[in-house]
Amino acid sequence: MLHLSQRFWGFGICFTIGCVLGIASIITIFNATLFATLYTFANIFYLGSTFFLVGPMKQVRNMKEESRMIASIVYLISMVMTLVVALVVCKASSISSFF
Repeated sequence: MLHLSQRFWGFGICFTIGCVLGIASIITIFNATLFATLYTFANIFYLGSTFFLVGPMKQVRNMKEESRMIASIVYLISMVMTLVVALVVCKASSISSFF
């Protein structure tokens, strides 16, 4: 169990890393592969920051609630598919060089 101050520090660090990655993704918007990768990792850090506030198990339980299940599944699948498209499809084709 983490103390309250440790939870706030963990939240702050993860959230700050997410913000830095989010801003970096905006700066690299013309490189599709780099943008998608940075943007997805920013979202992972944002999600990770909430784990520090409510705890990972409670966060997962909240995401599995009936009213949130579909949104959570779509969110997680879209992050995975964004990375797949950015790292596999864009690398294999010339899409990333087009942007």
